[in-house]
Amino acid sequence: MFVQGLAVPRRALLACGLLYAVLYPIVNDGIAATLYDGYSRMDQAVSELSAVGAPTRAFLTATVPLFSLLFIGFGVGVWRSACNKRSLKLAGALIIAHGAMGFLWIFAPMSQREVIAAGGSTSADTMHLVLSGATGFFVAAYVATAAVAFGWAVRLYSMATVGAALLFGVLSAQVDRIEAGDPTPYMGLLERVGIGAWLLWVAVVAIGLMRVPSDKAGSCCARGERAYVGPSAQTEAPQWRLRSCPAVPNAQQRPAMRGLAATTRATRGARRAAALIV
Repeated sequence: MFVQGLAVPRRALLACGLLYAVLYPIVNDGIAATLYDGYSRMDQAVSELSAVGAPTRAFLTATVPLFSLLFIGFGVGVWRSACNKRSLKLAGALIIAHGAMGFLWIFAPMSQREVIAAGGSTSADTMHLVLSGATGFFVAAYVATAAVAFGWAVRLYSMATVGAALLFGVLSAQVDRIEAGDPTPYMGLLERVGIGAWLLWVAVVAIGLMRVPSDKAGSCCARGERAYVGPSAQTEAPQWRLRSCPAVPNAQQRPAMRGLAATTRATRGARRAAALIV
């Protein structure tokens, strides 16, 4: 990612994810929900803050590009931290795609629940549901994919994150009650628990990858250096354990390496023959 011809530091890109995780609840629940008179964080969905006709719609719509760009930046940071980890590169690509999809929320606001109950749903409501389903897919996909790149502790934590996000997402999907005009008790609370689990994962991964020294990430494998594989279980504080990356020989080194390999094989064969004779 570049700004005016200068490469954005990897850690700055990862910090976009941390900033996203911090700003999202502040903007939605701290500011918008406070400005929306009569809104219930416990019983109403987060999407109702930006619904058609909501007093906070203009404010939240203006923040969509900011959040989308922050998440795209986070995805680029994850990609650049991947080194030889294909799973982490794929996770970075999925995060970037999720961030790019965020711009579509501008065109897919849900209608207010009174309008939906009266049968006034529009194509924007349908698109809103499609984007919600796509969000669940992206979250599950990149959390699970990124987990493969790390140790068992992170894998178990990622599994718990996916489980919590999907479980509480399904429990909060009370579309039928909204269409019937019925109350939706704890809908907002359930949805926020799932969102919180996802945002916490984003913050944890961002901080974890930021702790990897810049000279150990990115192009390390091209120089035959070392890459991280996940937090170490041998220390109390989470540390990013390292393992060797295979060096990639250039065209001039390959003939010499082939000769060295042949010599090594010949030496091993001679040792085996001598052992048989003795």
